[in-house]
Amino acid sequence: LVNRIVEKYDVPASVATILAGRTIAEEDIPDFLEPRLQALSDPFLLPDMEQAVERLFRARSLGQQVLIWGDYDVDGICSTSILYNLLDHGGWSVRYFIPDRNTDGYGVTLPALKRLCETAKPDLMITVDCGTNSVAEIAYAASLHVDVIVTDHHVPASTHATPYALINPKLGEDRRFHDLCGAGVVFKLMHALIKQV
Repeated sequence: LVNRIVEKYDVPASVATILAGRTIAEEDIPDFLEPRLQALSDPFLLPDMEQAVERLFRARSLGQQVLIWGDYDVDGICSTSILYNLLDHGGWSVRYFIPDRNTDGYGVTLPALKRLCETAKPDLMITVDCGTNSVAEIAYAASLHVDVIVTDHHVPASTHATPYALINPKLGEDRRFHDLCGAGVVFKLMHALIKQV
């Protein structure tokens, strides 16, 4: 199989080995090697995407303060950077927060959330790579009239948060999205926003 891929698609043996190891069907190899934007799956197939996009555009039109709640790992930092750059260049009033592993802990935590709500005064908070299971924290934000959009990829607990919008591919039925990382979920949110422009 590796030799056939090398000859048919004119790729190095190392690339052919990776393609064969990923069990990509031979008929899908051209699309894998030369992807096209038109081939991207519809972002609105993810749960709560419409609500999230509507809320983000409303925040921009009203000049509301948006706060991105990141995560300190690679996935969380990439997710924060991707989303911040899009919103900042797209005309949103946006800030970001990356928790300190030692002092703030993992995910959305009440002490850090209380501090940020007092200092940043967000109208809308978007979590990236966390938040699905932050039940008490999301409820606290809602009690302060802060809408929360959760973008996450972690497995939901039996009782998970109920924010304004919860974009988590593990809650959706479309299995194409189930293996997305946090940055992949944020990419699909960006894709949805760009489609609505």
